[in-house]
Amino acid sequence: MIRKTVKLTMIAALLLLVQFTGMLSAKSVVTPIRISTQQRIPSDLDQGAFVIANTIESWIPTQTAIIICDMWDKHWCPDATSRVAEIAPVMNEVLTIARDKGVKIVHAPSDC
Repeated sequence: MIRKTVKLTMIAALLLLVQFTGMLSAKSVVTPIRISTQQRIPSDLDQGAFVIANTIESWIPTQTAIIICDMWDKHWCPDATSRVAEIAPVMNEVLTIARDKGVKIVHAPSDC
């Protein structure tokens, strides 16, 4: 009787382990996100000039972060406040999608 109980317990534990391992492997499959990047590269033809280079890269969302610096709802400069009001809805949409994909969002306000 005891051997039968131990055997059933071992089978149940193995089934749970297999199920848990399957859940881990399903979660570990992360779909990369495609990011359009832009950089300025010094020109070979013109000293002091730069060429803009655009590339598409694949980044792993769980290894990616977006840092938001100085997003204020009210700024001492009215023009800055209006610029933030224009860009905030677009940023909110991007941040929501990024967060849903596993990207870390970091808010970094200044002390001003």
